[in-house]
Amino acid sequence: MMGNVHLGLECLNQARAAKRIMAAEGETPHRKAKLANLKFYVANLLPMAMAHGKRVQSGDASALDESLYA
Repeated sequence: MMGNVHLGLECLNQARAAKRIMAAEGETPHRKAKLANLKFYVANLLPMAMAHGKRVQSGDASALDESLYA
């Protein structure tokens, strides 16, 4: 879960840098890809971190049942 969040922050930082450079130097395919990558990450991968967090907070301890390992 933390990895998903950390990679999301990294994508955000790269997209912000690309946008700032695009304003100063112009658009390139690489810079456009950084923005597209952030949109993809936010729409498709970051929700998995939210789902993992809810799963952890649910309190389900069924995987800890000793009868599963006997």
